[in-house]
Parts: sequence; structure tokens; C-alpha cells
Amino acid sequence: MTSNNIFFQEIVSLIDKRIDSFREGYRQNLALLSNDREEISYLLNKHLSIKEYKGIVILYINALYMGDREIYKNVVYDLLSNYLYTQNNLDSLIVSAEGTIPLTTSLIRDNLGKKSIPFIKVLELINRFINETSRKCIFIIEEFTNLKETFDNFHQDFSQFIMLQKMCMVILASSDIESAQKMLSAELNFLFGNFEKIFLGESNFINSYIYLKEALKPLNPSPFLLSFFVDILGKNIIYYDIMAENMKKYNDSDEVKWIEIAIENSLYRKESYFYQKFIGIIDKLKEKVKDHIFLLRILLTLSNGYSRKKDILSLEICDSKILLTKLQKLVDMGIISNLGDLYKIKDELFSFWLSHIFCFEIYPNIFSYHQKRYLFREKLCETLKIFTDSFYKDKLKRVLELLNSFNDDILKLGINKLKLPYVEKTKVISYPEGNINLIIGEGKEIIFAGIKEGLVEDTDIIYYLEKASALKNKNVKRIFITLDRFTTSAKVISEQNKLLTWDNSDINNLLKIYHKPIIIDENIINF
Repeated sequence: MTSNNIFFQEIVSLIDKRIDSFREGYRQNLALLSNDREEISYLLNKHLSIKEYKGIVILYINALYMGDREIYKNVVYDLLSNYLYTQNNLDSLIVSAEGTIPLTTSLIRDNLGKKSIPFIKVLELINRFINETSRKCIFIIEEFTNLKETFDNFHQDFSQFIMLQKMCMVILASSDIESAQKMLSAELNFLFGNFEKIFLGESNFINSYIYLKEALKPLNPSPFLLSFFVDILGKNIIYYDIMAENMKKYNDSDEVKWIEIAIENSLYRKESYFYQKFIGIIDKLKEKVKDHIFLLRILLTLSNGYSRKKDILSLEICDSKILLTKLQKLVDMGIISNLGDLYKIKDELFSFWLSHIFCFEIYPNIFSYHQKRYLFREKLCETLKIFTDSFYKDKLKRVLELLNSFNDDILKLGINKLKLPYVEKTKVISYPEGNINLIIGEGKEIIFAGIKEGLVEDTDIIYYLEKASALKNKNVKRIFITLDRFTTSAKVISEQNKLLTWDNSDINNLLKIYHKPIIIDENIINF
């Protein structure tokens, strides 16, 4: 198994299947959505541009950086160079193609002579080419939501094209998920076939772990080191590739030192990719927001684990009304997520960088470079100690600590809302024969939870339900937790009995929300 076959395996396989179906006569348009613009470009360029789809002409534009004429000329170049299987300057390509596609090249010359080129002219060009050559096209538009600002009547023209031109498959991509969702569900919702949405950054923690392990070969790091980096890197494939490359250059037999070297070289050095990327986010705040200092203070507060509004208010950054405004501003900018009663920085590595590096960068100039570096290393040592203590702690205790973190919080996870209980004390009943623990939690409401470290089967759920039936209180919240996964039949029985279920991925998502290290057991990973 190669590293490239893990993180985006399902996404790339799905895209390949849709393209194969398109070649056979069935078209399904796609929309790739991610919070990170660079992650989209990385997928499109690393995993798609290297592929050859015989007989199909690939057209690619990035709507973020191009005006109307640039977009048109880019489509012309892709169309002619892919059709002629050669790369040359645009004028030479037009001359070379005149003998075989005169109608298309004539239209190109007419439009290039105009000062302004509306989007409908781009679509007319694709139509003309398809009609003249009978070749199928795939039209890839990165950051497509920007086209509504570049072209008048974009929605109407594009809608008609997609409905009528069945020999062109469209792949849209956007890092502005909210705007893209609105456009796909409103202006573009009536399109024939609609768009199949593919969300990047939804890889689970186990896949991330496997990816990093494979990327570091032939080195063989411990589960501790791998888990630490999965905990801070999040789910962005670019981060894993860059970090793995750095770690292979500067490895050490002492894994704590290895981690420290990798973090310092990848995140602390000002010339590094990560430092430049994250300082760019800070610069963007300064450029776009007059009172950016408030936003920076809120981000630093969130990065240090203050997630609830009332916790942030306790630091007296600003009053409640202003705080809500500032939080919403950060949400609108795509930097943080509003999870209901809690807020979270979307990019987990950016959050780590804020709390371990940037927080010392904004100290007064009386602190020298060496003093700041010392503070950074001290903070990193503290984080590693906390992670080490947690990593080797009994997993049941870690789950109990998570339950005790809930405080009647209401979380918005996607389209679902989840009300978490307030637990003051817990009682654990162990059943070693079934490798199951039952937990009774008492607080404002009673919870009755089953916890199993391994795979949960239907017999486990039935056993739990029998025990739960003894509790007559209707207000008991029933939860079954596994640090592995549920079989299909176990999930079905749980749903039929309205039992809330959390698997390894769910637990780790909650741990991340509550600023606790994730739990990964290599025993449940199957290669």
C-alpha cells in the first residue's frame, strides 16, 4: 500500500468511477468542497492532473485569479493543447489546429479580438469544439463561486449549458463551503442531474495514522509518535506530506527529541511552509479588519482551550455583544466553526501554531529571539508531557474524563444537533466476560453508557439493552461507545432502539472539540 492510496483513496476512486461512467455515456457532475483552498489544489494537481483519460479533453481554470479574458484564453489553451497532444504558445496552437477544426479556431479568433468576453462565450467555445470533433470534455473550475463576481448572468448561462450539453462533465471545487452549498442548492439546484458533493478533510483519524506511518517508511516510529502528530495535524493531506518529508530528514532515536526537531523545523522557523501559511492568515486579518487585535486575542484564547462563550468572557477581552460579533466575523472568514455552545478553530495545526509559537511572537520586543525560543520549547515540553500522560492512561478513564467535560453543551455537528449531558459523578460496572463496561452517570440527568474497546456486535447491543431495561426512569440518556467500530447489524439494532452510538471517530472528534488528545489503538488498525 502506498501513502497516496489511503487519505484520498475513496475520493480519487469515486472521481475515477464517475469519469469512467461518463465515458460510457452516464454523466454525473461533481462538486469538491474543502475548508482549505490549498488542499483542493493539491488533490486536483497531484491526484488528477497526473492521470490520463484517453479520448477526453480536460479543461481547467482557477476562478480565483483570473479575469474574463484570462479565463477564456486558459480554456482555449487547454482545449487546443489537449486536442493536439502538444504544448506551444497560444498563437502556434491556433495555427496548428486550423486545418482540422476550422470552425472552432474561427470562433477563437473572433472572441480574442474583443475587449470583454462573457462566460457564455466560453461555453459556446466548448459547444463548438464538441460539435466539430465529437470529443467529450471535462470542465474543472476551481473556486467556482468567484465566477458570479466575474461574469454577469453566470448562473443562467452555466445552467443552460449543463442541461443541454451532455458531452461535457463539470467538476466544481470551492474552499468557501457555505457559499458553494448555497449556490448548489439555489442557483444551480435545478440543473439536470444536480451535483454530487464530495467533502475533503473527512478522513478519519485511523486513516490519518496509517497515512503518516506509510509516508515515513522505511522509518518505523512508535504509535506514540504517530498519534501525537495525527493529534496536531488534523486531516489535511498537505500537512502530512510536508511533515513526513521533514521528519525523514531530521530523525532521532529519541522520539521526544525527534518530535521537538520536527516541530521546530516545520513550524517555528519563519521560512517554513507552515509559518508562512499561518502568518498569512494573521496578515489577512490585519488587512481586512480594523480592530483585528480583538480577533487575534480571541483566536489565542480558543487555541488555549477556552471554547465556550462564557469562558472567553471571563477573560474580559470585550463585552458579550461585541464578543458575539467578533466570533461571527471569524466564522464568516472561515477561520473558526460555531459548534453551538462551543467554538473551535477549524485548522488544528493553525491552532497549535497559535498556542505554541505565535503567542510568543506578539510579546513585547524586550523578549529576545533566544528568550522566545526558550518559551516555545518550554510550552512544547509541557504539551508533550500532557500528551504522554494521556496516551498511557487507561482508555476507560479517558472516556470518563471526556464525559465529565460535558456541561449541558449543545453541539452542532453538521446538520445534527447533539445535547450533551452534565455529569457530576460516575459509577463503573465491569463485565470482563464480554469486555464491556457499563457506566451510570449522575448530574442534571442520568446517563447509562456501555463502553467496549473492541468491535461492537449485535450481541453486545442486546446485552446492553437488557441491562438498560432495569432503569425505569424515562429521562435516562442511553449511549453505547466503542473505541473501535460497530458492525452493520449492531448499528441497525441501536437505531431501532433509539440508542445513541459513538465509535472511535466520534469519540476522537469530541476529544478534539474539548481539547483532549485523541485515542488511537494500533490493535484495531487493519492494513
